[in-house]
Amino acid sequence: MARHRPFDRAPGTDLRDRQLQRQAQLEKRAGLTSKLSVKVSRQAAETTVASTPVERIDRNVEGYMAALAVQPFHRLASLEVAELTPAYRRLVRSAAEVARDGSAQVVMPWPPTRISPSAIAALLAIGVVGSADVEQILIEGEWSNTRKRADELRAVVFPYARSTHALARSVQVDRHLLGEVHFEHLKRYLTGGADAAKDYHQVLARVRGLSGRAKDGMDYAEFEHPILDEIVPHGSPSGARPSNSSLLWRTRSKTDIATHKRSGEADHPAMAPYYLYTIRAGDRPGAELRAIQRAPDLLILDLSKSARDRLGWNWQKHAADMVATMR
Repeated sequence: MARHRPFDRAPGTDLRDRQLQRQAQLEKRAGLTSKLSVKVSRQAAETTVASTPVERIDRNVEGYMAALAVQPFHRLASLEVAELTPAYRRLVRSAAEVARDGSAQVVMPWPPTRISPSAIAALLAIGVVGSADVEQILIEGEWSNTRKRADELRAVVFPYARSTHALARSVQVDRHLLGEVHFEHLKRYLTGGADAAKDYHQVLARVRGLSGRAKDGMDYAEFEHPILDEIVPHGSPSGARPSNSSLLWRTRSKTDIATHKRSGEADHPAMAPYYLYTIRAGDRPGAELRAIQRAPDLLILDLSKSARDRLGWNWQKHAADMVATMR
């Protein structure tokens, strides 16, 4: 006897149907992303570059990842130490490899999850700075540990939106190790010299003095450590930078560490050694990229569902055009 479908629900709405539909959508997404990657790689191979070949830094990817692995993190306002998820470790490693050799990599976290592009840049910067070799210098007759100059890192994120920072603002970077590493870098300048890297290390070395005490005199766990989103400054290559885009923008506004002298060069897009250039879906990629005075090291192309929605129905073309323009 034939089975009849119950009349209390529409066809294709039970749990198994939804699982099959979700799997079909993921497979379709994977196929489209793979085709885009192949297309962009083919276009890059066919493009004749008439200028001088780009000189890339021989980046120590394993050193970056090892330095990042020992850096403690906390969920916002939590005292417990948190670890990076495998998805973020994979994304940061891929970003480091792309910055090293200029390759194109497609990373699809499973299960699908929200990813913060600004967090990728900040985490990579922590690994880059923390991986610099330790050496000793003589300061006032005493030998002290310092760090050799770290690799610089400038990234582009497209298509950018304010939600790019949401998850990075819910994670705190433990101040003890972060501040000590930057103080060791700062020691290089105690005998003279100044540049944008000095300004960067000078600002972040000050997190060692955080106690959680806010300007109102009360102690809060959410102010005991800086948040991940304020480790790397960001802004449009050609436009004004928002107030919450500079180094320690949140910590400076809520605690008393704001009162110190600095050059401000580490927040300037033309001089900053670590910077995230933001390009929105409606911007002209060519004009924005030409406004960047120091060549970026990598492009973070966000093809999550929300990012594809920002690009519109023709998102494949917009993404491919951005990659081709970047190259």
